[in-house]
Amino acid sequence: MIGGDVYPGPMSNEALELLLTLEPPVELLRGNGDRSVLALAAGEEPSGVPEQHLEAIRWLARDMCPEHRRVVAGWPAYGSPRNRGTRPGALLPRHAPKRHRDLHAKDSRGANARS
Repeated sequence: MIGGDVYPGPMSNEALELLLTLEPPVELLRGNGDRSVLALAAGEEPSGVPEQHLEAIRWLARDMCPEHRRVVAGWPAYGSPRNRGTRPGALLPRHAPKRHRDLHAKDSRGANARS
């Protein structure tokens, strides 16, 4: 499960193409970045986007093909009733940690591990 924000991101179109080919298929959720790019692609002004990010989001909206718009628009919104109670072990990433040592995970035995 991918917890939102494929857009905006580095090489978003290429990342989405790769995600759509994974087996077994991954579940994708629409995050606020995805929502903002879709809004601009539809000619609407997104709300809550910091000014310094608008130009990059506008570029991605112009670059997003109609098929990708359709696919991303069909994803449930992050936190929607459709994805609450996701399967056990689902990974719902948010944002990258500020420091590498803050990255926290569980190893295969279920014990806490720090990288």
